[in-house]
Amino acid sequence: MADWRLLFPSKYLSPADLKGAEVTVQIATIRLGVIDGTEEVDGKTVEVKKQKGIMTFEGVPKEYLMTKAIGHALSMMFGDDASAWKGHKFTFYAPQEKWFGSMEPRLRVRGSPEITEPMTKTVKLGRKPYRIDLVPTGAKGKA
Repeated sequence: MADWRLLFPSKYLSPADLKGAEVTVQIATIRLGVIDGTEEVDGKTVEVKKQKGIMTFEGVPKEYLMTKAIGHALSMMFGDDASAWKGHKFTFYAPQEKWFGSMEPRLRVRGSPEITEPMTKTVKLGRKPYRIDLVPTGAKGKA
């Protein structure tokens, strides 16, 4: 049976779209976009508009809403100028991680076929340190 999350289609790439595989993508576009979201305000959940980095990939119909963790990983491999990331390749994977108290698959960067040595960096995301380990990867399937 397919991952139950695939029963709820989205225009954004999710861990379920990888179907358990590592997937190498090539960055087609990067832009700052506005998405609908929610926030807690005075103990109530309210709908808000949020700015997010949005990426597209060659041959992949879904857009990707960037996270800071992914941004840090890409900057480690391709530099701090996000406009220069277009055309670069990297490999997604979806490990199980604790997310709001339960274990959930999360999109992460394994590495890139463009790097030749492993890379490691610890960054602060929220209040906690987060370790990013990147490795050279070969070209793999599509999302």
